[in-house]
Amino acid sequence: MRLGQATCLAVAGDAAGAAAHATETIVDLPVDHRSALIVYRAADLIAKVPEARTVPEVRVLREVLALPAGERVTSGADQHGDGARP
Repeated sequence: MRLGQATCLAVAGDAAGAAAHATETIVDLPVDHRSALIVYRAADLIAKVPEARTVPEVRVLREVLALPAGERVTSGADQHGDGARP
């Protein structure tokens, strides 16, 4: 459902918000719930965002999706070191 919300943000023209919402969704999921379908839907979201190459939040989402399934995913605050979410 949350990835559907991210898709709606992308369709509405908010690529950064869509990517940030999708990243937060993936990060918040327990590792055993990050199924191939979830990863596919998030990757599909990236493919549908025309300006994806220029949006920093999309880069963060790509990095999260590239992690091996069992690797620990850190929050946006951990990634940026300033307490800010992606």
